[in-house]
Amino acid sequence: DKQQWQPAAVIENDRPVEELTTLTAAIGATARYVRFHVEKPEGFERILLGEIEIVGPEKPREPLASGEVPPPPRPMHVKNTLDEELLAAGVQYLYGCYATDVLRDADGKPSGIVMANRAGRQAVLAKTIIDATPRAVVARLAGAKFRPYAGGTHTFQRVVIGGQPRGPDYISSRIAAPPFRGPHPNPAGTSSGEFSVIEYTMPLNIDDNSYAAYMKVDQQARTMTYDPEQQFTSDELFEVPPDPMHGRQSATGPWQGVEQLPLGAFQPQDVDRLYVLGGCADVPRPQAEKLLRPVAYMDLGERLGKAAAADTKQISALAGVKLPGEPAAAPAAAGDVRESLTGVRPTQQQLPTVQQDGRAIPVLGRYDVIVVGGGTGGAPAGIGAARAGAKTLVVESLHGLGGVGTIGAIAGYYWGNRVGFTATIQEGATRWVIEQRMEWY
Repeated sequence: DKQQWQPAAVIENDRPVEELTTLTAAIGATARYVRFHVEKPEGFERILLGEIEIVGPEKPREPLASGEVPPPPRPMHVKNTLDEELLAAGVQYLYGCYATDVLRDADGKPSGIVMANRAGRQAVLAKTIIDATPRAVVARLAGAKFRPYAGGTHTFQRVVIGGQPRGPDYISSRIAAPPFRGPHPNPAGTSSGEFSVIEYTMPLNIDDNSYAAYMKVDQQARTMTYDPEQQFTSDELFEVPPDPMHGRQSATGPWQGVEQLPLGAFQPQDVDRLYVLGGCADVPRPQAEKLLRPVAYMDLGERLGKAAAADTKQISALAGVKLPGEPAAAPAAAGDVRESLTGVRPTQQQLPTVQQDGRAIPVLGRYDVIVVGGGTGGAPAGIGAARAGAKTLVVESLHGLGGVGTIGAIAGYYWGNRVGFTATIQEGATRWVIEQRMEWY
């Protein structure tokens, strides 16, 4: 009743000088409300409580009714499971890194990649490369040959969680069971705590296989399927690639499982030390669609991983590795390019380097103002510059603008002076739906 309170435990911090301390106490009681009284140690002006957790006994799962579908695992559960399995297998991994170039050895064979991230650029030497990108980007950089990507009407898929099916008559949708469940009522004021999982199938006209053309249809799809109550959406459109590579072998016939596919269908013609793991493999398109289903995809990954490991035992130590390139015939501007060439961790400094030939960088455009980072401050900076009449470009590495209040999933203000530009965002709302916020930007 919030009137009668009973003391439950006293937690003493016996290590106040440490930067981070986890304090716990076992209660062993049932409570409806819990409150805390925190006192600062002597000699300290302030303390920070990072997180307070109240953990009860695990609730037994109720048996499913006949025909009932179990709830799907949440994305963070999947991510945590995969992270732990990679660590258990002794695999190192990095997030937020994009392959930009392919290294070559003295014989001109692929010998690793160059990647870009927030720390700069780094070279990673490797005897074998598995290209698991959706569009086989590394294989294309390495010179693999692909079948043509014809412009015209292509079939794409997109998933939206929350809201109602939207869009014109020529796109179809299906609602997958069970729904995504969230708290209700909630600060965003949605009409329900159950959010439908909607899979759209849409024919869209795309000019070619350029990234610009792809982003154009992606924005069209986002606009056609937008619902104010949507909670999450696909980061990007899905398409079974219509332009598979030319492999050392071509798979034929109907789908008979991963193990029946020839290994050469995943190895590009005329490019050594590289496997293509994905829908761009040299298999019939109906087989590629089966291949991209999660269970088959994981089985294929395990198979190609073992094959790549076996290949490395037959390859001698890499020698003469460099990043080849050609200078521009007619440079658009004079000057030097300066960049960060450090490791991705504080302990990785003064690393060895590989030679990079002189090379040209394409000029994407010319602007009055470029804002690097479209987050909490960057997106408003771009808007401010454009409203002041400057031709402006905002560059953001993630799939949405707004920073902490959108991609960071902090959907409300705790405190602050909400005036000026802040008061104009969604009419000064203090609580919001993340997808609505990104759509506003």
